[in-house]
Amino acid sequence: LVLQSRLIINVGFYLVVNFLLFYTQYSLGFQATAAEPQRPEQVTGTLLACMVVGGLAGGLAIGPRADRGRKLPLIYVTCGATALGMVGFVAPPAGALKMACAFALLAGFG
Repeated sequence: LVLQSRLIINVGFYLVVNFLLFYTQYSLGFQATAAEPQRPEQVTGTLLACMVVGGLAGGLAIGPRADRGRKLPLIYVTCGATALGMVGFVAPPAGALKMACAFALLAGFG
């Protein structure tokens, strides 16, 4: 069950990665300009870094507990955290990179 849940979460993560650049451009409003042509890619990299850091923190926090006890409650908690983080991507207004990073950390933690 743990491997299946991780597979589903990783597939979801990689689906999100494909659309994250468009999210930073059109939802957060980070468009390329003549002065900063790489701005959307930099913001996308920041969001991905937040997800990875959140995933590292989540793995270190939850991993040892998964080895010692029942895994099903941990699966529910981590999938719930990921879902909240992903749903939270709808909330940030244009230019709210810090809020988007907070949701990326939560999604990565899950």
